[in-house]
Parts: sequence; structure tokens; C-alpha cells
Amino acid sequence: MSKAIAFADFWLIHMTQTGAYSEKTSEQSEPAIRGFAARSAIFVALASLAFLFWYLRQTLVVAYVSVVIAVILVAGADALRRVLPIDRRWRILATCTLIVLGLFLFGLFLWPQLSLQYDYLVDQLAEALDKLEQTTGFSVDGTLGLDNASGPLPDILGKVIPMAGTLLSILTGTVLVLLAGTFLALDPPLYRDGLVKIFPSRLHGEIRDAFDRTGKGLKMWLVGKLVSMAIVGVLTGLGVWIIGLPSPLALGAVAFLTAFVPLIGPLFGAVPALVLALADDGQTLLWTILVYMAVQMVESNLITPLIQRRAVNVPPALFMLSVLCMGSLFGAMGVVLAGPLTVTLFILARALYIERKLDVSDGKKSSA
Repeated sequence: MSKAIAFADFWLIHMTQTGAYSEKTSEQSEPAIRGFAARSAIFVALASLAFLFWYLRQTLVVAYVSVVIAVILVAGADALRRVLPIDRRWRILATCTLIVLGLFLFGLFLWPQLSLQYDYLVDQLAEALDKLEQTTGFSVDGTLGLDNASGPLPDILGKVIPMAGTLLSILTGTVLVLLAGTFLALDPPLYRDGLVKIFPSRLHGEIRDAFDRTGKGLKMWLVGKLVSMAIVGVLTGLGVWIIGLPSPLALGAVAFLTAFVPLIGPLFGAVPALVLALADDGQTLLWTILVYMAVQMVESNLITPLIQRRAVNVPPALFMLSVLCMGSLFGAMGVVLAGPLTVTLFILARALYIERKLDVSDGKKSSA
């Protein structure tokens, strides 16, 4: 009997200690479980955002194009402030009117000549490629679209139109983007404050200031870039005209358009002139290389530092990586938008992360 009582006491003591140990273990493991659950929720949220970004990537590109258009309109309205001391919204509408008028005058006076030079340039490029093939034995694919007067434009449209559905949908999308950019330009604080409200209230001031700095920096970069593009186009057109290359107006227009893409744009813009010069003779090729090198030296060492001295200074390597990444994700449109998008992300990262880190580190040093 005494042995039974002793065994019962031992069993009760053992169960009591085991229960206490289990409760203690549960209390210790509860924070770890919470931390694991929080990390899992963050991972799922980030994965969902990445999937949503990828699914809506084309829509995001269109939205960013609207932002770029709005920034250009705001820059035009600010330029008209001294000439037209009226309400800002009316200056936005005046900027839109001037842009439409400029496009109309361009189409009326310059487009016919530019179109003729473009067709002639396409014919000359086709002949130059044939001559190079006969001279070097290097086979050039005839599907480049250079074997007729219409050039590669029909082939490009033949690829773009099926992707967009119909030509009407392309025109509709273009009109919607222009309208969205105009509405953004008419009242930027309204859309900025709406986007700021997504974040916690304690961060509203910092995020609002970061958005303002980004808009100002992007505006200055775009204005400087457009001025630089115009100078590059004019200098290139004059240079190839002086050395006797055909279609100088078309070659200048190509240089103007491709200069918008950072770093690699001017290289692609020089290809048509180099092909024409290579098919002519060595002296013409040498002069063509010198013309494009001289234009790029003037643009890099004189025009860009002079125009962009008040704009944001982005490292060239970031532009190159951005062009490669955006081209892989979004194709040709991504390459075109790589420049302004890099400027936007660079300013946001500097305002929201880098400068905050520097302020925290400086505060720790001063307190120590």
C-alpha cells in the first residue's frame, strides 16, 4: 500500500513538472512563432506586389508616360510665367496650344521635305548594304525593310498594330495618355496628396517633400535633355551636310530622336550615316566618324554640363543598367523611358533612404 502511495506521489510530481515545463516552453516559443508569421506575411505581400507589378507592367508604363507628359507641360507653363502672368491652369492650356501649333507648322513646312529625305535615305541605305555585301561578301538579310521606298515603317506597324489590336485602339490610347498627362499637369498637388495618403500619416511630410523634389528634378532633366537633343540634331544635320552625305535633314532627325536614350542612343543614331559613308569611300567614312565624335564631345563636355548643372547628377552606370533592364522588361518603350525613370528612382531613393541614413548616422556621431 505504501508503495502505491509513493508511486502516485511520484506520478503527480512528474506531471506537475512536465506541465510547467510545457507552459514555459510554449511561452518561449510564442515570440518565435509570431516572428515567423510576420516574416511569412511580408514575403507573401512582396510576392503579391511583384506579381501585380508584372501583370500590370504595360499599364504602369502608360501611366508613367502620362507623368512625363505632365512634367513637360508644367515646364512649359513655368517658362510662360514671365510672358503670361495668368493663372497656372491657363498657362498649361496655352502650352498645349503652342505644342499643337508647333506640330501643325512642322507638318506643314518640314514634314514633306523630311519625308522625301527619309524615303531617299532608305533607298540609299539599301544600295549601300548591297554594295557592302558585294565588296565584303558579308550577307545582309533582306528583311530589314530597306529594299523599297516605304522603308521599315510598314513592317514596324505590322508588328505594333496586331499587338495593340487595331489602329483605332492605338490612337485611342495615345489620346488617353495625352489627356491623362494634361489632367495631371493641371493640378499636380491633388494627385500627389492622394498618393501620399497611401502611406502612414507619420511619413506624409517626408514623402510629400520627396515627390516635390522628384517632380522638380525630373522637370529640369527633361528640359535640359530636350534642349540638348535639339542642339545635337542641328549640329549633326549641319555636319553631315557639310561633308556631303545624302539626306542631312533625315540624319539630323534620327540623331535628335535617338539622343533621348542615354549613352547608347547616339551610337544607334550614327549607324545610318556610317553605313552610307562606308559604302562610299574611306575618306567619307573618316569624316563621318569625326563629325559624330565632335558632336558627342561638344554635347558631353559643353552642352550637357551647361544645361544640366542645376539638374540631378545621375552616375552613367545607372543609366546603362537601367537601359538594359527596362529593355528586357518592356522592350523598345522601356528603352525610351529608361532615362526619366532612372532620374525619378534616383531622386526618390536619395530623398527617402540615403539622406535619412546619413541623418541617422550623423545624429549618432553627434550624440556620442
